[in-house]
Amino acid sequence: MAVALFVLAFVLSASEAGGEHAGSARPDSFVPVIEYVSDQPIQITYYDSDSSPKPVATAVPTAVPTMAPLPTAVPTSEPTAGVIPTRVPQVAEQAQAQVQVVVAPKIAAPPAAPTSAPQRVDVKVLPIVGQHQSHLSTCEASAAAAVLAASGGGSVSFWEDLIVRNTMLANNPTDGFWGALNGDFAIDGIPPITPHLPDQPIDSYVGPSYGIHAGALAPVIASLASNLVSVKVAHLNFLGLRQELDAGNPVEVWVVNTPPYNWKTRILADGTVVHAYEHTVLVIGYGYTEYADGSRQYSYKVIDPSLDTVYTWRDEDDFYRGTWQSAFGGMSLVFVPKVALR
Repeated sequence: MAVALFVLAFVLSASEAGGEHAGSARPDSFVPVIEYVSDQPIQITYYDSDSSPKPVATAVPTAVPTMAPLPTAVPTSEPTAGVIPTRVPQVAEQAQAQVQVVVAPKIAAPPAAPTSAPQRVDVKVLPIVGQHQSHLSTCEASAAAAVLAASGGGSVSFWEDLIVRNTMLANNPTDGFWGALNGDFAIDGIPPITPHLPDQPIDSYVGPSYGIHAGALAPVIASLASNLVSVKVAHLNFLGLRQELDAGNPVEVWVVNTPPYNWKTRILADGTVVHAYEHTVLVIGYGYTEYADGSRQYSYKVIDPSLDTVYTWRDEDDFYRGTWQSAFGGMSLVFVPKVALR
């Protein structure tokens, strides 16, 4: 910029001092317009009122000294004599070469969080298929039929029907079937104390329903399927139940199929104790859930013929509200297959 102003001053002074070089004096009303292009002569042109350019003088700028270029970076190490380096390493590459890679030590993963609830361990589950009972009051026959079907063939429906047709009516459930095959439980779930017609087909009575106890069902099963199973009537606790299952023996147990506050007990004239809403299920397996303190909660897989899903698990401390033990004293019918169930 200082050089340009110096040249401009020189040109202006020349034009004022030597008018003979310009041809005429410059009018005072003219306005100078300066145009400067690098490495080109400086052209000073005056414009008058009619916008006609009036060249005045042309001057060639003096040589302007240029600044010496900054020295480029020189590698600190000289190349070996006689060897021409192919390229100069870039700064980024040099920096990268100086970086020491450090591998961080592996940190052990934290232990897996415990599951939200302990899982049940299945200890023993027998391969028995059940189905929904065919009649309102044939849970006992349906549960037994599932064992016979698994032991020797035939369908559950076939065996259930066969057991029903070979079960006779009786005046109490310890001697035979007491109540109606498809009756209701309108009178507290217990048939009225009226004499039946003993030794008549089970479907010959119309009235409230009840069922049959283990002592009366066992001889019916034995007469129909002694080649498949042997049966024994027992009063078990839960330990005895698990022992039978461990031996491969399914167990039919008697319970009350309704909460305890709804069921009632009646003692018949011959001393037989009956319970409203009597029901049976077939226990085919068991397992347990173990807790942090080492305690175990046992549960049992049952075929419940009254349910649409048929299969269910029942905890020991809530096994049909405890009625297997409290109402029926652990009444059970144990099936011992002649051929192990697989």
